[in-house]
Amino acid sequence: MRKAILAGAAVLATGVSGAAAAPAGASPGCGVTVHVHNQFKSAITVQWAKSDSRAKFITGPGWWKKLGSGTTKIEAGKTGSKAFTLDFSCSTKHQYRVHYTHGSNSGYGHYSKITSQSTTKSSFTVEVK
Repeated sequence: MRKAILAGAAVLATGVSGAAAAPAGASPGCGVTVHVHNQFKSAITVQWAKSDSRAKFITGPGWWKKLGSGTTKIEAGKTGSKAFTLDFSCSTKHQYRVHYTHGSNSGYGHYSKITSQSTTKSSFTVEVK
């Protein structure tokens, strides 16, 4: 059943150019916009409070950190998005997981496993099947 749930969402995250400068004394951060493409034949709801990102460090992957709050309902075949500011610079490799519900089922759409092949691309797509 979990495979069927994961079969329907795609996630695209794009670096935001011209993101607002960090306040004095704050870490540089990185602005990203996470796009979720609903491939199901009915609506899904993205739950941002259950969606996370984590950075890859020399010692390994960091802890998962909540991306945001609220929800976004995305109709079948449509794309929804939300912007976030990450704690680390855009040159830090990240992994993302986006939590969504589809009817009474739920699952995660993932991007970029924390491996030596992790990416710092400003635009990427995850096909969840």
